[in-house]
Amino acid sequence: MPIFVHCKLPFTVGQLKSIPIPIVQEELYVQIIKQVDQLYQANKEIQNVKLPNKLEQLNSRKEHFENRINQLVYQSYNLTEEEIKIVENS
Repeated sequence: MPIFVHCKLPFTVGQLKSIPIPIVQEELYVQIIKQVDQLYQANKEIQNVKLPNKLEQLNSRKEHFENRINQLVYQSYNLTEEEIKIVENS
């Protein structure tokens, strides 16, 4: 029986239990949260910027934070370079 009956999502408890969720060390968790916060701030600033140079700078910062978050997540799953390539190319 689906566990999200009111949302009508077709997930069962067994299916959710099969999702590999790593136990992340606190230091790595804090780094991910910090990068997500900075990405959020950059996105907020992008919405209000008018100058093309500033927009380019903010988009560059945004890309940096996204890449850093990806690297930290890959680290939390202990992915190899080959596995990272598979993830990034899908």
